[in-house]
Amino acid sequence: MLIRCLTTIVFGCVAFVGAENSALADATTGSIAGTVTSSSSGLPLSDVNIRVDEDRFQFGTYVAATTSTNAQGQYLVEGLYPNPGWPYHVRADAGEFWVVQYWNGVNCPPVPIYCRSVGGEVSVTAGQTTQGVDIALHPAGILQGQITRTDTAAPVASATIAPFFAFDSDSAGMYRLTSAAPGSYILRASAAGLITTFSDGQQCDAFLDCSTVAAEPVIVTENATTTADIALAPAVTIDGHIRVADNSIPGQNYSVRAYNESDPQRTFVAVALGANIDTYQFSGLMPRAYSVRFGDPADTRYFSQYFPNITCAQDPCDLTGATHFNTVTGQSVSDVNAILQTRQHVSGRILDATNQAPIVDARVQALIFVSQIFFSYWNPVSTSYTDVGGNFDLPGVPANVPFAIGAVAHHYIAVQTPNLPGGTPPFQVDLDQNLVVGDVELSRGAIISGHVVNSLNGKAIAQADVAFYVDDNNVSDSLTDDDGAYESPAFGPGSFKALVYSSTQGQMYDHIACADSCDLALATPISLNNSDITGIDFALEEPDAVFSAGFGN
Repeated sequence: MLIRCLTTIVFGCVAFVGAENSALADATTGSIAGTVTSSSSGLPLSDVNIRVDEDRFQFGTYVAATTSTNAQGQYLVEGLYPNPGWPYHVRADAGEFWVVQYWNGVNCPPVPIYCRSVGGEVSVTAGQTTQGVDIALHPAGILQGQITRTDTAAPVASATIAPFFAFDSDSAGMYRLTSAAPGSYILRASAAGLITTFSDGQQCDAFLDCSTVAAEPVIVTENATTTADIALAPAVTIDGHIRVADNSIPGQNYSVRAYNESDPQRTFVAVALGANIDTYQFSGLMPRAYSVRFGDPADTRYFSQYFPNITCAQDPCDLTGATHFNTVTGQSVSDVNAILQTRQHVSGRILDATNQAPIVDARVQALIFVSQIFFSYWNPVSTSYTDVGGNFDLPGVPANVPFAIGAVAHHYIAVQTPNLPGGTPPFQVDLDQNLVVGDVELSRGAIISGHVVNSLNGKAIAQADVAFYVDDNNVSDSLTDDDGAYESPAFGPGSFKALVYSSTQGQMYDHIACADSCDLALATPISLNNSDITGIDFALEEPDAVFSAGFGN
């Protein structure tokens, strides 16, 4: 019986039923044969599990066949198709006290997830047997132990065992690594809320590179079981939140630092928060004296400060009044919070270009041009909205960095100064100074609007992308709401073309379906003057696919 099955690297190696190599081999298939011996004695090994894999890389490992060696250590795998699309690899597994090995000489680590073939490809020819695919296995040992807590002696589940990453302790805190090559291992365990600890009791955390710890090695010998238990102590955690006094700075990307005040050098570790994330936590720390600093001192958007509210405009800082948290094992220090004060401000007015009337609720942004290898873009670093007098105030604009002003309001055409992609921004504000940029005028425009629905049942299609083009250039995009309605930004007079993208179809106005691609030459132009245009609707053949009973077999 020839067994064909599929495993993936995510779940590692699994057990397979042995294959009876029978009359499946014929003129269309080939075979692989070889002998498995002990590398130390040279004697043949019987009952060794042989597996023929097709390594499909990111798609996992496909097991083409399995068998086992006879009393003379010989094996034969038949029924293999030549040129299967992926190379064949032969693997031998003689049990817990032997290193698992691929031909030719590729030893597997004891963690199954990393047991993959490298090289050692075996070719198969129809009607022939590929001989001499021999494997000499190395004796191995077993490494096992239990991970517990120092305070309660309770087992620790899901502790990571290094250097065997991706291998964790079970619910009883036990770990067991079989087929481990003999040698010295620097062993450590890590778990959430506990201090990373080596088998000899030494500890490390974010302030200490674990790879530099000179810990006593654990020795694994062949044909023996080595036990190494590790006890983890509760760690110190520090957490809180960080905000800006004026929260109109988009995508803040704050930084929080914990300083080791027990060290004269005051080393620190930092947590970099993602855009629009304002909570932080330092975890896995050893008991020390700590201070906490909010904000990167090199970031000129706001004043860096130590807890509690000790402003630090720039290094060095006067730390008088800054809190030193003298922590003990397992202590949780919470609500270490901060509200940062912005530094430079940029102000001005947004006016109607025709009558010089102030525009209310216009969105204004300070934009910095970012140039990268593959693309460039304008990045907003501060956002504000105008008041009843058309006035705006942009807080936290970085100092000594050229920036542009972008402004838009409903029924007004968006303006950016400069209004050229990649143009040199005309404004710059000095450190701890304010800048008045004066008046920015917006001209009224007209809006294109409509609905996107399912042509089969008339239901609204939400989140459909409606794109607008001028001279085949995409000038704007809008998304439909839950009612299928969309509205373009304000445009000046001109001829526009529109198309909609949804999950299964593209369509150009007026109800012109896209084939393999959308040919804008076939789209109906939309002539826009000074008045809004409504009723630019789309009806897509978007199926409501509901499978109540599954697929037929």
